[in-house]
Amino acid sequence: MGLAAAALPLGPRPARAGNELCVIVPELPTDPGGIALRVLAPELEAALGRPVVVDFRPGAGGIVGLMAGASAAPDGLTLTVLTPAVTLAPWLSRRMDCTPADFAPLGRISFAPSLLLVGAASPWRSLDDLLGAARAGRRVVVPAPWDWRPAEVAQAMFLARTGLPHVTALGAETGGERLAQLARGEVDLAFAAAEPTRLGALAGVRVLAVAGPARLPGLDAPTLAEAGVDLTLGPWRMLAVPSQVPERLRAPLQAALRGALAETPLRAALARAGIAPSWIGPAGAADQLAEECRQAGALFSALGLNVRAGAGAAMRS
Repeated sequence: MGLAAAALPLGPRPARAGNELCVIVPELPTDPGGIALRVLAPELEAALGRPVVVDFRPGAGGIVGLMAGASAAPDGLTLTVLTPAVTLAPWLSRRMDCTPADFAPLGRISFAPSLLLVGAASPWRSLDDLLGAARAGRRVVVPAPWDWRPAEVAQAMFLARTGLPHVTALGAETGGERLAQLARGEVDLAFAAAEPTRLGALAGVRVLAVAGPARLPGLDAPTLAEAGVDLTLGPWRMLAVPSQVPERLRAPLQAALRGALAETPLRAALARAGIAPSWIGPAGAADQLAEECRQAGALFSALGLNVRAGAGAAMRS
């Protein structure tokens, strides 16, 4: 569901006892955040000695659940699964009235870098080949962004940072359709998330580079940074509390989450469920949120899509 989609009704919230933790998930149970929480919840219950209630609140590309989490009481009893929508939606939708500054991350759960792909029949075997063709005057065809998920944002940032001459091809609403366009030779390059369950769907394409901090096992492709393009971006999930929650209430939650993500069986369970476990602590997660929000604001301003432009109020970060 895109960031501009209509909000869904919230519905009744799950009944809660006095000591229960509620985790708001701004996604469906079958989406990555929902799957991750169903794996994590028993571990958090065991570590904290209290029940964990999962409150699924999808709608408007994550906006509904994120706003509910940001406005929760600062008592440490309500957590929120953060998605990239928290850094993207403030610039794209006037409905979004919270920003990363409204949350205090407990830690990052997962990260799947975006992949730069070309068709298997493409003459470009490396990023240098691609950029060389552009310097020689070759204009590449890219899929048009549809709902500004991280892979589409990564594509737009890549084009902006390389200055690659390009034209867009319409008609692909999903990641799968964009991959099909690429395999058929209808577009020259595209980006897709390197989520474990999707790597098997990359038939007919070639990975040129990884938009992540390190190479991926089993893929013979450098990082974009190694190839000279400073870009790290892809879908991720974090757990957070409202920013007003005091540190004394955050600390046991941080410790429980850190301990759970350190366990090999739990990491293996996440990977089997299609979630790429990737732990970053509270400070690093907060830095990531602030930087991605800043970069998204700059990108959408350059593209003329920033709904906050000229509003006279600075975005909090």
